[in-house]
Amino acid sequence: MLRVVCKDLILKVVDDKQQNERMGPMRHRIILAIAIMLSLTMVSAAADEPIKIGWVGTLSGPAAFAGECSREGVLLAVEDLNNAGGINGRKVQVIFEDDEYSPAKAVSAMQKLVFSDKVVAVLNQGPSAVQLATMPIAEQAQVVQLAVASSHKNVTGSGNKWVFRLNGTDKMFGGAVVDYMVKELGLKR
Repeated sequence: MLRVVCKDLILKVVDDKQQNERMGPMRHRIILAIAIMLSLTMVSAAADEPIKIGWVGTLSGPAAFAGECSREGVLLAVEDLNNAGGINGRKVQVIFEDDEYSPAKAVSAMQKLVFSDKVVAVLNQGPSAVQLATMPIAEQAQVVQLAVASSHKNVTGSGNKWVFRLNGTDKMFGGAVVDYMVKELGLKR
């Protein structure tokens, strides 16, 4: 049933051009990512309980600005989602954890979210080193994890079926930069 509801939500987000213009592309992507994550997860809880999603990202340390932007985007997207009735009448709640830009802190945060808070999925905003450190927990607990910013090939190339990514790999980015430099700037070796 949840998968059907999430599919309907995904189609609504993709098809609702007026709402997409109002929300902007990032909020649209976040709602779509949350809907996809939830469609991959079997949620079993009372109908009046919120669906809990975890978020691990950098809210302090050298990259706090990126984490704050991500956190605000998630909050806006979840607000829109909940104002539209949530998922099958259930509100979505996000539990935020600061990884301090540290793989060790991210592991602790992920363990808390998965084993104590009992989230059904986790968004990971941090860099590849943080994402790679937390992936075994997602696999062990069979919790969907969405890598928002990680670009290392092993994030999705490791065979961990519980981890998905939103962006490309380092190789994809590098290839795009080289293509641009050669085709658009006329640079050569």
